[in-house]
Amino acid sequence: MALPLGQLASNKRPKLILQAEGDGFLLNDELLLLVFAASSLDTDDLVRCAATCRRWRRLVAHDARYICRLKPPSQRFLRGLAVGFFHQSHLDDSGAPPRFVPFPSFSSSRCAHVFDDDLFRNSRLIASRNGRLVVELHRASRAAALRLAVCNPMIGDVSIIPTLSGKDRPGYYACALLTAEDLLETADPLPLGSTAFRLFLVYKRRNFTASRCYSSDTRAWGTEGKLCGTAKVSGRRLGEMTGGVAVRGAVFWLSRNVVLGVRVDSLEATSETFPWKWKSRLCFCLGNPMENRRLAVSPDGRLCVVQVGRPQGGSDNPVINVLCRSHGKAPAKGAWEWEKQFDVELQRLLPLENVGRVCLRGVMEKSGVVFLATGADRYAEQPDLALYALHLQKKEMRLVPAPPGRCCVRRSSWSFFGYEMDRVAYLTSLSPDTNA
Repeated sequence: MALPLGQLASNKRPKLILQAEGDGFLLNDELLLLVFAASSLDTDDLVRCAATCRRWRRLVAHDARYICRLKPPSQRFLRGLAVGFFHQSHLDDSGAPPRFVPFPSFSSSRCAHVFDDDLFRNSRLIASRNGRLVVELHRASRAAALRLAVCNPMIGDVSIIPTLSGKDRPGYYACALLTAEDLLETADPLPLGSTAFRLFLVYKRRNFTASRCYSSDTRAWGTEGKLCGTAKVSGRRLGEMTGGVAVRGAVFWLSRNVVLGVRVDSLEATSETFPWKWKSRLCFCLGNPMENRRLAVSPDGRLCVVQVGRPQGGSDNPVINVLCRSHGKAPAKGAWEWEKQFDVELQRLLPLENVGRVCLRGVMEKSGVVFLATGADRYAEQPDLALYALHLQKKEMRLVPAPPGRCCVRRSSWSFFGYEMDRVAYLTSLSPDTNA
């Protein structure tokens, strides 16, 4: 419900002068914001408004949080703006860059050509989070240096990260992209609403596990730090961990049944084993059934695991298990307790005739959408039959267009990352003075 005009003063914005921009529009800023917020304009409509003139662009971008908060419930989008996924094949030597496949409901084509530049040939997708992608550039030169790029496909912005070479170059590494909301409970937070980011790497040195952080506000890497704690993870295992998940000032990665957690400020590291009793045997992804799961964040801010499994009782019908880690401190044995939240039965949503495997390809943690691929063979020696997007809360499934893909013994053979962007962050990124 729209707020009365008198309550707009609580939105702490600097007083802006209409005459300075001279767009000839008679409504003042506060009335125009009410139109943006209380009307039936959707996200694409607001983007068109921002393209109209400099003043409207400033209002939409600088007051995005206020506009989205005031939207009537009937017009409110999901927490995350789920738009599609990026995919990339390494099965040949073409060096083709990542490609974007949008959801049918997403009309914008902004993401379609973001990787057309030769800069992204022979690259590799590393992570996708909060509307940004992390890409490892020119992967063939990895032995000499590590070159990363962070890009916002929606606005075409690309940040080339300084190269790590020589003694600074990490070997196998785990990577996480952190935004302002991820760093609220750390000793060095970012301003709320800021589009700045940090890139957090964990890798092995000869006698210890190291970390390093890049900050977009300084445009430089910080000094190398040393992880403390009892966690022991091999360098090769670190190289298998993709797309870190941030929860309350810590980053977590999953590889098979091992969860590695690192506090960003103190560099305290923990390692835990995910319970074996929930293992999946519906797809031997990369030759191992434990690959059929992903980390995410629950709506109440807890670390959770989404996986393809089978219900208790011996039924062959596949389900999606959602398990959350309990609040509180870890037990004395060092193993966290995991609570089963709910199951989603797939037999009612998927055509399972002639299906031999169900593979979990990606999880969009903000919108609660997961990607599932089906195949005729359990060991994924043949291409997928189809790709589906499942909304966990609504238990709605849709068939989405997909290029030929499959799991493979070689981890880098096929990259798949669901892409979503929070609506506030998307509209804020339209500002010409965005700090990216």
